Amino acid sequence: MKTVRLTSTYWHTVRVCDVVFSNTGGPKTLSPLLKRSKLIQTITLVMPIADELRQQGLIHPETYNKIQAARTSQDQMRKLYNVLTTTKSKSSFYRILQEIEPQACESM
Repeated sequence: MKTVRLTSTYWHTVRVCDVVFSNTGGPKTLSPLLKRSKLIQTITLVMPIADELRQQGLIHPETYNKIQAARTSQDQMRKLYNVLTTTKSKSSFYRILQEIEPQACESM
């Protein structure tokens, strides 16, 4: 039996799934690991992620200012998460998250 970690983005969830390949058939998904609530609770370095997304043109400057004005990292992450509406923005978010907070990706 072999376990492989796959990453992808879907709709309103950034998903990381462990997939088990058995000798008897195809892959079975065990569970999505990066869900909205877990991201909001775990990510503390929101502004560096927002900075990078703004530089890539994936979030509007006004939205960036609203994220920056939020009082807690959880509030910042909620606002940031709400603007991740395209596949491109979600993919960029996850790539940036892996660079800035790799331990967050590993712990989920």
